[in-house]
Amino acid sequence: GSPYDVGRRAGRELAEEHPLDVDALEIIEAVARRLGFEPRRERRRDGVDVILERCPFAASATTAPDIICELHRGLAVGIAEAAAGDVTVTGLVIRTPQRAGCRVQLKVADS
Repeated sequence: GSPYDVGRRAGRELAEEHPLDVDALEIIEAVARRLGFEPRRERRRDGVDVILERCPFAASATTAPDIICELHRGLAVGIAEAAAGDVTVTGLVIRTPQRAGCRVQLKVADS
């Protein structure tokens, strides 16, 4: 499948590893932290961004961003689909890997 599809399946599997009551936003942050992205949460008027302060895949993302970034977007979507809470991934703002700061944009029901 496409990198997005592979990431989405992996995200669903990762969500299932967490207790049923753990919110998708918390799982997305935990997975990003475990992968070395150094995530932080930033509230927006219409949602929440998970800002990835570091790109642990900078070399690969520089040469193949269409693969690496789409894989990670799919991962977030899969987690949001399978985990607790009403969370939807609305976008991914991509920055250069060396600068980092990519934003996973989320709509959370309570936002």
